[in-house]
Amino acid sequence: MQNLVGVKRGALHIGCSSVPGEDILPPLLVRFRQKEPEIVPHVTVADTAQVVRLVESGDVEVGFVGAATRSRNIESQRLWSDELVVVVPADHRWAGRKSVSPADLAGEPLVRREGGSGTYRLLEERWRKAGGTTALNVAAVLGSLNAVKHAVRSGLGVTVMSSRSVEADVKAGLLVTLRIRGVRLKRDIFLVRDSRRDLSPLARLFSDFVCGEVGRG
Repeated sequence: MQNLVGVKRGALHIGCSSVPGEDILPPLLVRFRQKEPEIVPHVTVADTAQVVRLVESGDVEVGFVGAATRSRNIESQRLWSDELVVVVPADHRWAGRKSVSPADLAGEPLVRREGGSGTYRLLEERWRKAGGTTALNVAAVLGSLNAVKHAVRSGLGVTVMSSRSVEADVKAGLLVTLRIRGVRLKRDIFLVRDSRRDLSPLARLFSDFVCGEVGRG
């Protein structure tokens, strides 16, 4: 058993999909580092499928993803709720609406993340459940949330993403959010780890900290 000094010093390897990595984890890392200044987080941001592979390979010990995984090797713990919304530029003809129909969305150019994105997987799944038979009109596939937001602001198309990811843009009057009528786009954010391995003391310390913060919130 490592002594306390050894436990609280070193590198901690974490994997995150885009929403946790860009919108949820940064303030948690600030508070964690205030408590544990000698633990250095190394964060890899990738899509959900890639994060799961990194956890399974041991390249990262814990991950945070926006979709449940079917892998038998992965243990998942639900942490936060999240909602996906349609996002349009402030000068779009939909900007004054509260919601759009699935048919409306099907006819609009869509900017989306790559295929391993938990957000896009959820959209496709809920789209089919709601009876969407027309393929979504994909105008561009981009590699990051920021790239998608910039493309939408520039008028390339609309998108669907986490409401957390566009809070600042909405407050600044750059983007507008809407819901899709009849399509439930709420999801959970999970902490994932490999069930075949014990967590290191550092990873256990961080996981316990995050779960404590969730309980406090």
